[in-house]
Amino acid sequence: MKKQLIATALATAFAVPAMAQNLTITGLVDTMIQSYDSGTERLTRSNDSGLGTSRIVFSGTEDLGGGQSAYFVYDMRVNPSAGTQNTSVAFNRGAYIGLKGGFGAIELGTNDTTATQDIDSKVSQAANMALRSSIATGAAAASGELGSDVPNVLRYKSPNINGVSFELGYANANGSAAVADANAGNVADVFVQYESGPLGVYLGKTQKDAATAAAETDFMAFGVKYDFGTFSVGYTGSSADTDTGANKTKTNVLSAKMPLGGGLAVHGVYANASIENTTNKGSGVTLALTKSLSKRTTVYGAYTSTEAKGGRFAMPLVTSPAADTTADASALSVGISHSF
Repeated sequence: MKKQLIATALATAFAVPAMAQNLTITGLVDTMIQSYDSGTERLTRSNDSGLGTSRIVFSGTEDLGGGQSAYFVYDMRVNPSAGTQNTSVAFNRGAYIGLKGGFGAIELGTNDTTATQDIDSKVSQAANMALRSSIATGAAAASGELGSDVPNVLRYKSPNINGVSFELGYANANGSAAVADANAGNVADVFVQYESGPLGVYLGKTQKDAATAAAETDFMAFGVKYDFGTFSVGYTGSSADTDTGANKTKTNVLSAKMPLGGGLAVHGVYANASIENTTNKGSGVTLALTKSLSKRTTVYGAYTSTEAKGGRFAMPLVTSPAADTTADASALSVGISHSF
């Protein structure tokens, strides 16, 4: 009997902290088979994150009392088709700690400076298929984003008041190292959103300092979505330019979703992008059909076609192999997405 009591006491001693910590492991596995065609190159390949971003997330919270809590997130993007991390950085989608309460939330670590870079995902009616497109010359393509999930982030999230909330963020790119320009690489960010019923409106701006005006970058994004019941639509527009005002990059993405019943839905995406003062322009469309098999599992099929003038244009699901810089390309994708 005494041994049973001791064992019970030990189990309770270890179980209570674990329950208070509320540790969870969540994530998503999304992979597909894709047929790619640029007119000069045709291939069949595996690809990932067509509908949702494949990832493993470790997170936890602790109730501090008085309506306050502490929490942490370790977020790793993975490539199921190759069984690898997406980058050499283990937790490349975030590694931060936070405190939240009636005042809002404060976060420290590797993180988005605010949700500005994620406006496209907030308004998308086709999941990852309606994320921001990219346009550039040569083999490299860039959307004009400054880059999300950066180190040394201090982020503040306000409480939601009648559907309105905002975020402020700052990232010190230098850390503790001495550099010639103390401000080079620093990022400042502001984000405002309004959500009420079927309507969502989002606006954000990011500024990245650099050693020269030509390298300093301003990024602005606007998004709006509305659910009409029988169908829903979303739009995001963004622009990025340097302090010299040269070669501003502009992107636009319009998406729509129509449920068909029985877990079926059809999605449409139109996107375009351009670089001012150049001949680089591009546009493309995606048509997709999704079927929810459960709350966690969805199968999908999508066809994407792109056309570019003067440069290379890319949309989600259509990223050409490194050796293929042909302007026009298309892809037929069939995949499975499962969350856990």
